[in-house]
Amino acid sequence: AGSIRIPAAWTGLVGIKPRRGRVSGFPRTDPFHGITVWGPLARNVEDAALLLDVLSGSHPEDAYQIDPPGVSFVEAARREPGRLRVAVSFRTAFGVSGRLHPEIRGAVERLARRLIDLGHKVFPADPDYGLVGLGLIPRGTAGAADWLDSIPNARPERRTEIEATIGRVAGRRLLPLAKRMDPYLRRKVGRIFQVADAVLTPTTAQPPLRVGA
Repeated sequence: AGSIRIPAAWTGLVGIKPRRGRVSGFPRTDPFHGITVWGPLARNVEDAALLLDVLSGSHPEDAYQIDPPGVSFVEAARREPGRLRVAVSFRTAFGVSGRLHPEIRGAVERLARRLIDLGHKVFPADPDYGLVGLGLIPRGTAGAADWLDSIPNARPERRTEIEATIGRVAGRRLLPLAKRMDPYLRRKVGRIFQVADAVLTPTTAQPPLRVGA
């Protein structure tokens, strides 16, 4: 939901959100039931790749197991990418506001033009997100309940307590359905990669909030 990408976008850093299981969170073997992963924030791509190389690895009890990649992330970051097919999309998933601030749109369009100048093929195309949010809500609320229930004498903020309550009442019951939807949603969203190597989108629709807002 953006806990790596948003701070990177709002502070001029590079963030990499890796796939599930790339970085172990043990003893949390399935943190937030598959929506939480750990990844690097760094000043540049190569530093982020180096940190991901250091962090990578699965624990035997992790819910998601991943074999080591055939090449290090630093080596991949140094490799010439060739001419990439880059889809540019301003579409948002169902239930998410699509009102885009002109400053954000302008930044994405400037980057698209820069990619064209570098020789890449850039074109408009939208992923089909479907109802991807339906898998996020049970995991998020059940995850909040799990964390809160594991903390002795917890004193959460009211909004956290409400989210955890929803997780105890409904989120945990809906988890099996959310997980069964995964393969379908993965295929649906992933079809974009039949025509594109990468998708360029805004990270957030609005600029960073002012301090104190």
